[in-house]
Amino acid sequence: MPDDPVRLSVTRNGPRSFELIGELDAHSSLPLDELLAPESATQHITLDMAKVEFMDSSGLRMLLELRTRATEAGTQLVLRAPSRQVARVLQVSGLDDVFQVVPTQ
Repeated sequence: MPDDPVRLSVTRNGPRSFELIGELDAHSSLPLDELLAPESATQHITLDMAKVEFMDSSGLRMLLELRTRATEAGTQLVLRAPSRQVARVLQVSGLDDVFQVVPTQ
């Protein structure tokens, strides 16, 4: 049985800036340790979410875990340009005010 294709790719755009492409769900994973690596004095971890085509409650749980761990490390998580799907999940869950969201790229 062939492996499933990668459902989510995470590309580093800078020391603490990452672009997510694909699907953020139970079959994908965020490399939390890499995202939280203390490589610079930047107080923000930025996730560009413009190309996330699908996100469900499992993906939301991953973002919440990342936000919690970032806060504990003294860093702020910023979601940049969330796709329509991501924005809808945040709104429906009532968590759109919990995350810092920057609407444009």
